Amino acid sequence: MTLFCQRNVTWGLKNLGFSPNKIWKYGCTITCLSMIHGTDPGETNNILKGGGGYSNGDLVNWVTLHHCIPSFTFVNRFSAYDNQVALNAIQNYGFVIVMVDAGPIGAPGETHFVVFVGNHRLLDPWTGKNRPVSDFSGTNGKGLKGMVVLQHT
Repeated sequence: MTLFCQRNVTWGLKNLGFSPNKIWKYGCTITCLSMIHGTDPGETNNILKGGGGYSNGDLVNWVTLHHCIPSFTFVNRFSAYDNQVALNAIQNYGFVIVMVDAGPIGAPGETHFVVFVGNHRLLDPWTGKNRPVSDFSGTNGKGLKGMVVLQHT
C-alpha cells in the first residue's frame, strides 16, 4: 500500500467533498481509501465528488463507493470494534478500516479513521506512517470505536 498523509499541502488545502472542511483536517477517511487504492487523496476526493461518493457534503457513502471506484466493494460497517471480524477482514482482504479515538493525534473524544494491515500495525493518514495498533487502542481496546470492511480488487 502507498502511504499518504492527509496534511500534505498538495491536497490538504483542498475542500473535502462539497463542504468548506479541508482534507488536511477532516480527510482521514479518503486518505485511507487512497492508501488502499493507490491514488492520492486529492484525486480520490475528485473521484468521489464526480461520482456521488459523498453524502452530507463530505461523508464517504460506503454503499455507493463502488460506483465511484469500481475496485471497492462494501462488505459491512460495524458500530463497534470486533477483533475477530478485523482479523478475518485482514486475512480475506488484506486490511480493515477502523474508527479510533483521535486522542493520539491531538483531538481526544473525536474520531479518526486508520487502516489496520495486520501484525499489530496500522497506516495512519494523519502522519502518513505505519504505526503500532497500540498507539490508538487505549486501555483495554477502548480507543477502537468501529470499523468498515471493504474488498479491494
